[in-house]
Amino acid sequence: MPIFDLDNDLLFEICSNLAIADILSLRQTCSFLRDTTKAKSIWVQKLRNLSNAYPANRSPTELSSHDVECMARRIFKLAFKIGRGEMGNLGFSGVLLPHSITWLRLVDARWLFVAFSDESASKLALWDLRWMSEGHPGPIADASLPGRVQTGQVEAQDDGVVIALALDTMEPCLLIINLQPTHDQDDNEYAFHQLARIEGSAHILMLCGQFVGCAILHERNVLHLISWRDGRILELPSPPGDLETPERRSVPHLMAICKETLVVIRFKGIEIYRVSGTSVIFSRCVPTPIIHEVVVRPFATGNGVLRLLLFTPAGLETLELDDCLLGSPETASGRTNLICSIPPDTHVSAGPSLFPWFRLVCGAAGDQCLWVETVEASEPGHDGVSNNPAYIVILRLDRPELSDATPIRLPLQGDLAFSALPRLDFDDTFGVVVMGNCFGEMAMYDLDAGSDTCFHLARDITWRPAAELPRLAPTSTNLPIPPIIGPRRGMSPSEAATATVTWSRDDLNLNNCWSTAWEEDYHYRGKPDRWHGVPCDLAWRLTHVYSIPGTVIPQAFFSPEYDNDDRPGWQPVIFRVGTNYFYKDEHNEFWLWSPHGSGGAGEKLPRPRLTALTEHNAYRRALQRDHLTRNRWLEMIGRGGDVDWDRLLRRNY
Repeated sequence: MPIFDLDNDLLFEICSNLAIADILSLRQTCSFLRDTTKAKSIWVQKLRNLSNAYPANRSPTELSSHDVECMARRIFKLAFKIGRGEMGNLGFSGVLLPHSITWLRLVDARWLFVAFSDESASKLALWDLRWMSEGHPGPIADASLPGRVQTGQVEAQDDGVVIALALDTMEPCLLIINLQPTHDQDDNEYAFHQLARIEGSAHILMLCGQFVGCAILHERNVLHLISWRDGRILELPSPPGDLETPERRSVPHLMAICKETLVVIRFKGIEIYRVSGTSVIFSRCVPTPIIHEVVVRPFATGNGVLRLLLFTPAGLETLELDDCLLGSPETASGRTNLICSIPPDTHVSAGPSLFPWFRLVCGAAGDQCLWVETVEASEPGHDGVSNNPAYIVILRLDRPELSDATPIRLPLQGDLAFSALPRLDFDDTFGVVVMGNCFGEMAMYDLDAGSDTCFHLARDITWRPAAELPRLAPTSTNLPIPPIIGPRRGMSPSEAATATVTWSRDDLNLNNCWSTAWEEDYHYRGKPDRWHGVPCDLAWRLTHVYSIPGTVIPQAFFSPEYDNDDRPGWQPVIFRVGTNYFYKDEHNEFWLWSPHGSGGAGEKLPRPRLTALTEHNAYRRALQRDHLTRNRWLEMIGRGGDVDWDRLLRRNY
């Protein structure tokens, strides 16, 4: 039968069963079938046949035939490239900022929210990647913040995007922010507005609807939910054993809500709670392997199963928390599935470490993940320093037979430092990767520059509230001088006294081997510890490796007069974070310290996020690699940044 005699339904069925490349070839060679190959129903069917289907926020039935075809062609091509491991033809757009990037999030593969700060300023900005990819480097919205951003979350809700930021201010607080179109003659088309300000809470773990989950309340480790719409706070009850167990003294990795179940993921185990109206009820604990990092793996179908990706000592593992595991007290433990193991005899280019990966990120569709890897790719250079101390790898997760898969290295362009405390996000539907680091280097990578990026399919994420909300000022304002500065080399005793005015104020009962004379003792001022929280100092390690965030307030240091040992490090120090006291030994390890009883060091603190130690070492190696040819901190100063050289460069950790 001639093809001209076939009815349309049969023609649609034939085209629906062809490969995308064959459909396009048929369109070019047969004018009779040209309109048929453009039919929306064919491309909708192609999308449904793809494993990751389509973005949950945009149904193909709402789009034009052209948009559905563009989406299907891009998704298919990306899946084909990643499946074969042929990651060529990548697009790159970069921006150099004058401040360190501390947080970023990508929404709908187009809207990039970035927080960046230095010693004197802190800002939040929004980039439209569609404009950025066309050579426009400036943000479309920006605002000055009253403190540096420590943690944050973003969620695209029915009203528009909601941004929750935890700020390092004189008194910790949260800012809940939205994005609104402007109606004046400002340079920017959009502006940030404040939905709520919540005092006393810190360290955001979750944003889900009206609830923000935090780990710290008024400087105490108290897990709690905050309804940002009305300011209501729900404290989570303590599990058996209270919070005075080694695995609970640190803040958790993550908090997530699945239906009416609240899940808290710690480095040893999962705690399950029931959220009912105005109360939170503890249910039970689920043992797990040691978890170094964890992210939620989204479900496009929204079937209520909570899927997790974990970095464990074995490698990358998955864990599914279904109704049975979440609701049945008889279920003993969460069974994990290893999908990517750490290669045996791995050499970590970042230096001594137990783990070669860090910064795990899962794509918005849950079909791919990526992370930074420090495994040596080639022989070290003549000075023993790798030419590539860190790079980004990607792994497909949508294969049912996936077991011990091999990640693919992304050949990313640009001379950006992936080892400089990077912040990453990823849209796996449209293949967009974004990265920012502590040197103010920011980039967008298009994993298939040869196809339509589909930026126009992103949602409108702006709010249009009935009542006027306070607008965040776009102009920069100087941050308040931090109350704790600490002594520096070359300070006189009077300068050191001013720099430590808030130290040693807790009136601890200490014996004579401890000194509080920071301003008088040259031994401490000659090699002072760094407690400011700048990249990879001791306060940074305490926050990121030991998961104990907060301001460090030193109380005393071990006097050299009583030190008869040949110690390899600096003086031991007693310090406080929030309401808890700790002890740093001469090896720069941390211990619990009790001001009561004998006042001696207690148990050694575990390191919940061992991957942060890898990140720390990778940063040091990056500085070592660059020191003969460039100084990225100096480059950031040249762009208008404010860098404290004494804290950043004169350190020997």
